[in-house]
Amino acid sequence: MKYVLRTFKQTSPGDADAVLDGLKELRSMFGWSGIGFLTKSWSNPMGLVTMARTFDSTEEIYDHFENITDQMRAKIQKINEMSKSSWSLMLTQRKPMTNWDPQTIRDYRVLDQWFIKPKFGNLHKIIDPLIKHSESFTGMKPAISVPNSGTGSVFVSRLLKKPSEIILDDKTREAQIDFVSKYGDLIDEVNRNQTPLIFD
Repeated sequence: MKYVLRTFKQTSPGDADAVLDGLKELRSMFGWSGIGFLTKSWSNPMGLVTMARTFDSTEEIYDHFENITDQMRAKIQKINEMSKSSWSLMLTQRKPMTNWDPQTIRDYRVLDQWFIKPKFGNLHKIIDPLIKHSESFTGMKPAISVPNSGTGSVFVSRLLKKPSEIILDDKTREAQIDFVSKYGDLIDEVNRNQTPLIFD
């Protein structure tokens, strides 16, 4: 099982590019360049800038935080000063993306995500059905990730090579309708979002 560290920066108008450049520099200091990805809102000047990195264990994440230097902290502080808010999530990847070659990640242009917020106490009830449902997608089968906190939204994530793939085909759309009809009573909210992928 793998773990994903996602960092989110809510930017002020006009600061998104500077925050993005700062995160690229920070990732270089971490030794993360070429590992994982960043995203930036297409058109919202106050949109989120994010970065993601996958780890093989929680111990590896712990070691990362233990090895942050004063220089790295100064860079983080500088980025945060350009951000209206900042937060990170540690996610457990219950199912990875499948039916694709990770070596071709730079061929993909769009991160397509569903954020599925279960009703209180129902998180564990929707994980296995979501994993099964993910196999109904045409092409890449999305990853299913859950917050380590045990609360919050489930992340359903896939990569697209072109924006036109955002439109679901009939097979995938029908499977989604079937999933909602069976498990909709367990779900409080569903949001879908696309952002361009950025690699360093």
